Amino acid sequence: MDKFLDIQGGGLEVRLCRPDAGEPYYQGTRFDRSGVFRSVDYHGRNYVDEWFPDYSPVSHDAVCGPSEEFSQCGFDRAAPGGTFMKAGVGMLYRPDDAPYDRFRLYEVADPGIWKVSSGKDRARFVHTLKAEPWGYEYEKRVGITGEGRLEIIHSLTCTGTEPIEGEVYNHNFLTMGNLSVGPWRKIRFPFVPNGDWRPDSVGALLAEDGIGFERQLVKGEKAYIGNLVPEKPFRGLAFSVEDTVTGLRVEVDSEEDFSHAVFWSNHMVACVEPYMPLQVSPGETRRWRIGYSFLN
Repeated sequence: MDKFLDIQGGGLEVRLCRPDAGEPYYQGTRFDRSGVFRSVDYHGRNYVDEWFPDYSPVSHDAVCGPSEEFSQCGFDRAAPGGTFMKAGVGMLYRPDDAPYDRFRLYEVADPGIWKVSSGKDRARFVHTLKAEPWGYEYEKRVGITGEGRLEIIHSLTCTGTEPIEGEVYNHNFLTMGNLSVGPWRKIRFPFVPNGDWRPDSVGALLAEDGIGFERQLVKGEKAYIGNLVPEKPFRGLAFSVEDTVTGLRVEVDSEEDFSHAVFWSNHMVACVEPYMPLQVSPGETRRWRIGYSFLN
């Protein structure tokens, strides 16, 4: 079975990674394995690609484009050798007494069951985990809905006896033509942003309408802003990423209420990471959508 799945339409060519392949492209235990992106092109111009210098299938961040991660469930309750749950991945073993580390590779105890289907302009990923107490059925649909328009629709049903609690966020690794990050990379919000800078951040700055860069970042440099929120209440999600040299632009939107965002950048990507609170009680279903408009 091919490890990739291609969809196209509206000027878009999207390559996705199959979690059910014999040797999947992504085998890490951090990010949701359903609908992992490999590339996105719009009218022949590249917006999403590998941004990391060395690829390994088990690297925690060997993912591209819109990449989602769920909170773990049950890690602190599991003794070494016991199991905990990570939605979109499965049941994982806790190896020792060390605290949970999202960057660590954990052994998979139960990978669940994947079902993947696709049409010309859409793909559907269904992950079923029949485990106690955190069983679930998770569906992700990636579809092209118009000219340059891509939507990701999620559905998570709790089939276990414990609620699925925590948060889910999207890292948004957009390479924007693979031009390095600098003053030409603009992140814009429809509000004035406020957040907490990490002391070792370099190059980036908050502006009235978003985030910019004072200079070009070089390999090894990073910027980070935590707890990024509007100065005044703002419902839903809306931001854009633009490269003024290439003319590439991506607009992101959702009606969901997000608690906050994080901003992270290195010399190749500048990522807005919106966080959505998640609580799904037994028998309940949570649905949400994120839309992407690719422009040039």
